[in-house]
Amino acid sequence: MQEVIEITVNSTSVAAEKGKSLLRAILKAKLPIATSCGGQGSCHLCRLTVQQSDQELSPPNEIEIKALGNVCIQSGMRLACQIMVHAPLTVDVPPLRKKRKKR
Repeated sequence: MQEVIEITVNSTSVAAEKGKSLLRAILKAKLPIATSCGGQGSCHLCRLTVQQSDQELSPPNEIEIKALGNVCIQSGMRLACQIMVHAPLTVDVPPLRKKRKKR
């Protein structure tokens, strides 16, 4: 049986499977988050800000560094698809933007 870890997403408590991606937990909980690549790290839409973690997260990988740059990473921004859950954490996901109508 998979170990479950509690995470907090925009003040909502969510159960996440240890060792699985944060994006997977957010989508499974049916919380809104932008993504179009299915967690492959190519769309860079699942940006979020890590507010608190009970354990130090793995350092940003090459995909995140390319997608976000040093300034965003320094401010706590990461890609949900690239974070594997190993301990409780708190994150803020920005609201989804509405699609613009074509003129």
